[in-house]
Amino acid sequence: MLQIKKYSNQHTQFPEVQNILKTLHQAIFMTPEGCDLNDIAQAYAPDDAASKRVLIYFDEEKPVGFLCMQRYEVKKFDKTINVFRGQAGLLSAYRKSNLLKFQYIYFIISQMLRHPAPSYFFAVCLHPSSYRAITRYAFKKNTWPTRLNLDNNTEMQDLCTLFSQQFNYQLSKSGHVFIYNDGLGGTRGCKHEHDNMNEDAAFFLNHNAGYINGDGMLVIAKITVFEVFYRLTCHTLGKMNRNKYIQWTKQRQQ
Repeated sequence: MLQIKKYSNQHTQFPEVQNILKTLHQAIFMTPEGCDLNDIAQAYAPDDAASKRVLIYFDEEKPVGFLCMQRYEVKKFDKTINVFRGQAGLLSAYRKSNLLKFQYIYFIISQMLRHPAPSYFFAVCLHPSSYRAITRYAFKKNTWPTRLNLDNNTEMQDLCTLFSQQFNYQLSKSGHVFIYNDGLGGTRGCKHEHDNMNEDAAFFLNHNAGYINGDGMLVIAKITVFEVFYRLTCHTLGKMNRNKYIQWTKQRQQ
């Protein structure tokens, strides 16, 4: 069982936290030569976020992963919008354990309850699995881009452009998809198997072939407390049912 240390707002700037984030980034990502490690720490715990939290995961004394979460306040037509962002990394041995998902969902729900406003999740997806997680848990109909709405959801495209300007992103395009490379490197060992992949992963790979080199596809999802909580409940119940089925199968085999 992994241990978690949590840091909020000003505590994310502690040298201890910054140094762990730098070390983990170098172990998890293919950090380019000349990349300033201070830039890495700033990317994970930015000064301009309205709320932020950093979680460090430990296997006994060894740090094995991190989850950084932020809420920004963006103005649109004199209205405040919540924009949620996140960055995560796990050493390869821990990547299939779904360690990060529930902590991030809890952060989003708690922040939305404290700061009620129209809310969006804005991500730079560096891997097909990240894109699949968003389309699965944020309701595909509320996510852009997808294979179903790539060309016709101009409202979400415009918001994606607005958020990109807010974060000073220099974008390139792949068809109608926005691509951004932050210069911090792609994930080590992230080569995705093209066999048996689903339609969402295929869409990501078709539009972001440079993900191996750190290219990220910009994704935006409209979220509400009800929808996030509903998806969390469905996933939890589904997992409980799967565990019961596994136990029943083992008993039948004895």
